Amino acid sequence: MVRVVKIIILSVLLISCISPKSYYLKDGFTKVPLDSNYFKKEKKAPLNVDFDAVYIVSYYVGHNYLWDYNKGEHLTRSGLRFYKNGNVSSFEILKIRIKNLPDLNPSTTGYRGVSFMKKGGSYITMFVPKTEYLRYGKKTHSIEIKGDSLFVRDIVDNSLYIYLKQKLTGGNMEYNGTW
Repeated sequence: MVRVVKIIILSVLLISCISPKSYYLKDGFTKVPLDSNYFKKEKKAPLNVDFDAVYIVSYYVGHNYLWDYNKGEHLTRSGLRFYKNGNVSSFEILKIRIKNLPDLNPSTTGYRGVSFMKKGGSYITMFVPKTEYLRYGKKTHSIEIKGDSLFVRDIVDNSLYIYLKQKLTGGNMEYNGTW
């Protein structure tokens, strides 16, 4: 009986440690899911989103704390790009490149995700590292767009990230999220 319990516990531990099959993009850092049907959601771009812009994180509000990324010492900022087909990319952008955006080609860099509607609200699900050991999986946030601001709320701990819109220029407008 003890042996059966040990086998069950070991099986559960091994299964819980398995990440979905994935591969690295050309940047050598970002992993994306291998299965093209990984998200299994009916994709729908949120209303009022600007497809010709990237939304860059500017503020974090959580647990009685406000962080202003414009004044902070972070070297990078997170940016979200929405595509007409309902796909979403998340990019890390060097703070010194915010005004002159680098190449944001989702085929070579950036985490992948989808946007969808559920119970009258808009959501995004991203394929991102979920642990300090870079175990990848799905992370879902509720989103709301008001004017040039994107409010992204973590549905687990209720923290809020506020992103501000920045228009895309040049080659960055040509890319499509095709996953």
